[in-house]
Amino acid sequence: MTGLLIDSSSIISLSINCLLRILKRLSDKTSVKFLITDSIKNEIIDRSLKIERFMLSGLRLSKLLNDGVLNMTDVDYFKSKKLLNIANSIYEVSGKAVKIIQKGEAQAMTAALQQGSDTIIIDERITSTLIENPYNLREILESRLHKPVSVNNKSLIKFKALIGNLSIIRSSDLLAIAYEKGLLKEIALRGDDFAMLKSALWGLKFSGCALTADELNEYLTLLK
Repeated sequence: MTGLLIDSSSIISLSINCLLRILKRLSDKTSVKFLITDSIKNEIIDRSLKIERFMLSGLRLSKLLNDGVLNMTDVDYFKSKKLLNIANSIYEVSGKAVKIIQKGEAQAMTAALQQGSDTIIIDERITSTLIENPYNLREILESRLHKPVSVNNKSLIKFKALIGNLSIIRSSDLLAIAYEKGLLKEIALRGDDFAMLKSALWGLKFSGCALTADELNEYLTLLK
């Protein structure tokens, strides 16, 4: 079976939009296993079960873990911490490093590389942009912080060497794959799976998936 690391951001996007069942359907219909680390489990399940607002989501995700849709995977904590420290030393404001990723994201990247995978599922905009276009992330940070941001190129080179050719897919990509495989027909409202695709893509976009309106419309054009 192929294993894909899925970050908490993508799981949360799917959970908010009541789309967790596409993980089960994709798991049942393909050879893909969705893998999480202990840090991700702590964020999406353990903590959620202690907070009334998020308890229902925690219960749903706990069931996915018990059913083998989500699967625990080991992570090299030393390598994960190294990756975390390097990533958080890439960008500087007034000579001080800007913290841009969390432990869970560093663990997910490290575990993916340990699995020999060149792909990770992640919706979080900062981390995905760091992997895909680190210089564009500088502009995003300047826009958010309203201050000049410099890039520590030595740290960036080290980071790139650690992650190699690691690439990103998002919850929106999982949704598109489910649509292509006809899996949305099982859950489509009024039996219209394309309408389901469109509305679900907009839902994911407004729930944290790093998806622009142009990218969303491109999905719809390609899949219609």
